[in-house]
Amino acid sequence: ERRRADHVRAAAERALAAYRTGRDQPFDELDPDNVRAVLHWAIVLGNDPPFGAALAGAVSPFWDALGLHVEGLRWIDESIAFLDPDDTSAAAVEAWLGTSRLSGRLELHRESHLAAERAIALADRGALPALRGMARILSAYAAANTGDHAGSMRRIDEAADIFATAGVPGGMA
Repeated sequence: ERRRADHVRAAAERALAAYRTGRDQPFDELDPDNVRAVLHWAIVLGNDPPFGAALAGAVSPFWDALGLHVEGLRWIDESIAFLDPDDTSAAAVEAWLGTSRLSGRLELHRESHLAAERAIALADRGALPALRGMARILSAYAAANTGDHAGSMRRIDEAADIFATAGVPGGMA
């Protein structure tokens, strides 16, 4: 199972990188049943919950693309429970970004905003420029959807500054 898990996670990370560069169909090499099996092995069976959290965050756009928002959010929520609250790794930030992304798709805008703000707090301490910017973009969307237009504009301006300073091409995160 570990080899299968490593294979699925590597494919998920390649797909996430391709997604962020705007490639069409970046999730073609991911099979939902394999992703589910690895998440079950890592999280539910308790074989490697941090690994499961990293995978759950990395595949959040995959669940989004498939329209499986509730399922994706369930996997991420289960995995976040195993993370150290002060974990500033890219995997932890990705999990919180996934929660924000999928909560927003489900019109759970308050939850989306809270998750994006958590991602900001972690990414800022971990100095991950692309993730710092992406967290602000998701926070901006959630803020706009809760009626906080000034807060939304502030987060968009912050993201633009981060992307420009870090040289993130096209602001893609």
